[in-house]
Amino acid sequence: EQLNDDLERAKRAAVSSLEDFEARLNQAIERNAFLESELDEKEVLKVTVQRLKD
Repeated sequence: EQLNDDLERAKRAAVSSLEDFEARLNQAIERNAFLESELDEKEVLKVTVQRLKD
């Protein structure tokens, strides 16, 4: 009985830890996508500025 309780507790802790990791990973993926978009926009602006200078 005690062993089952310990295993259940360990399982819940592992699931909780995994869910937390997954949430942080998703946040990092979203941030990377946003930053990539910002870089693309910056490159477009650089090209536009250079074209206007020419």
